[in-house]
Amino acid sequence: AFVSPKAPARPGDDVVVQLINPAADEDMQQRVTMVLIKRLVKRTSSYIELLQYNPQRKFRVPINRIATSANLRPAVHRVKGRL
Repeated sequence: AFVSPKAPARPGDDVVVQLINPAADEDMQQRVTMVLIKRLVKRTSSYIELLQYNPQRKFRVPINRIATSANLRPAVHRVKGRL
């Protein structure tokens, strides 16, 4: 698998989400505090809903906690001759 930050993630796609703590001191606000690999269930203007694999459960992450998110693509989606 590889991370594809330019490919838009759709519900049902596996994603890598980097979280920040917006309540932290100004120096620490943009520092990534956690990285999640989950399945995207839903995206709204205020949160994303993710599916955890084991144990299976859905949860929401507020948009202001997300530094970046990227689509996680299986290796079979590679274009011939390119990564």
